[in-house]
Amino acid sequence: MLHSINWIQFFTALLILVTIYYAYVLKRFYYSDFISRFKGQQSNIPALFRAPVNTTTRQVSSADEGERETEDVLSTIEDLTDRVKASIIKSAASRGDYPSLVADLKMILKDYPNLKISEFRPSINELIHAECEKTGFIILNKEDVNDLWEV
Repeated sequence: MLHSINWIQFFTALLILVTIYYAYVLKRFYYSDFISRFKGQQSNIPALFRAPVNTTTRQVSSADEGERETEDVLSTIEDLTDRVKASIIKSAASRGDYPSLVADLKMILKDYPNLKISEFRPSINELIHAECEKTGFIILNKEDVNDLWEV
């Protein structure tokens, strides 16, 4: 029986059945939306799926402020990391001693009081620890690095 049906006939029948099914679903569930769209009325589409009609400049400006604030923090962190790396490299190159490196790092960290309480403090501590290990001259353990933030 199935040998008499070729693939073209099968896919044609399948296409017709799928078209009938979706036509039924559209008529059953979305008929009122189609009618209201053609009449130009507001549809019953939930607000979640509708495009926003009005966007206030206040919302946009607060989003811009958040981006600017994030960019400021990231540029501050970048500046701090550059200064910390330079100080550690300078101390290693001049064969400085432990107290002078600690004093330099404390002075650098004192210039960034807003990062003392930020979520980036552990990452900054890890950077200082890793840079000290990389130079191999003076090794600061993690507790010593954490104490650098205290004035």
